[in-house]
Amino acid sequence: IVRKCVFLISLLVFLCASGFLLYYMVLEPRSVQNDTNRYEKLYTDTADIEETTSGYDYPTGMQATFRRLYDVNHDIAGWLSYTSNDSGKFLNINQPVVHCDNNDTYLTHAFDGSKSRSGTLFFDKSNTIEKDVSNRVSIIYGHNMASGMMFAKLNKLLGNVYYARSAPLIGLNTLYENNQYKVFAVIINDEGADAERYFGYLRTSFADDNDFMNYVAELRARSLYDYPVDVGADDELLILSTCTAKSQAKVDNGRMAVIARRVRADEDTQVNTASITDNTDVIMPYAWYTAQGLTPHAFYTQTDYHLPDAAAATTASTTAATTTATTTAATDDATPAADPTGSRAISTRTTATTAATTAATTAATTETTASATATTTQTEGTTA
Repeated sequence: IVRKCVFLISLLVFLCASGFLLYYMVLEPRSVQNDTNRYEKLYTDTADIEETTSGYDYPTGMQATFRRLYDVNHDIAGWLSYTSNDSGKFLNINQPVVHCDNNDTYLTHAFDGSKSRSGTLFFDKSNTIEKDVSNRVSIIYGHNMASGMMFAKLNKLLGNVYYARSAPLIGLNTLYENNQYKVFAVIINDEGADAERYFGYLRTSFADDNDFMNYVAELRARSLYDYPVDVGADDELLILSTCTAKSQAKVDNGRMAVIARRVRADEDTQVNTASITDNTDVIMPYAWYTAQGLTPHAFYTQTDYHLPDAAAATTASTTAATTTATTTAATDDATPAADPTGSRAISTRTTATTAATTAATTAATTETTASATATTTQTEGTTA
């Protein structure tokens, strides 16, 4: 009798676990993908859109392509398209992005308002989605689902520089305009409460241009890869943030982020992907070193340490026409926390000395020459 009871209980547990896995790994992701396909069709199929939607009161200046999505959810704010150009298409994100005054809402709700573990991609509440209003830094959050949905595939960028080379451009269309962004950093961050010398990458406001350029330098220093993409003081940035597994980040509360710079009006979308290389001096989270018994980066041990390319980033603001500055960043984020913006103060440091500026300028010139002689140039045109 005891054996039979144990067997029946074990069988019941097995069936429940199998049903759980079947639902969360197969059925639910399939449902989410079907919904996404439906929303993409609503967004891209513009046939007869003027006639079929002309009776609604839409925001002034809103692009007609968003009308049918607006009918489903008035919180619609944009459409994100981030795909890779490799043969396997490891990355294929085509999703609506919403915006509201609460960062918690779409962690647990689908685009149509129903409850969902996958949630919906959403802008940070501090961003503004209005006509003729720009955001110095736009932040989009998404879950890192075990099924591979939402922002899960971003984590593949942490594994190999070849993934980074195959995904150099991000397309983001808002209600009022269409834009593309060149990736310049992929970073891993530690969101643990005791994270030493914590770096807050989720920023949307800055004291001045110098503060902004220091922030850019911090991102580059923490990037897993160096990118041939310059960033100036007048540029607008886009951050895609999600969680990451401890097996990848080596920290308990890891986040990863992809940071890109908006393509300027006077430049094309060409990126010399052959010049995207591993950052051999990347600053990883402090816990990343301790978890593996490694010596921490000099950033953590030298009190007078200055970011090597802080001055280079500042110089880039005056040479916006060239693609000299190199960028590096790596961030990992699975399921966004209840408050994705974080509450800890952002670490700031003074810029390097005049000598550092001179050295950085020389390095930038060298980078320009290397970029000019590169033989492989790929053109990536990701449009929603």
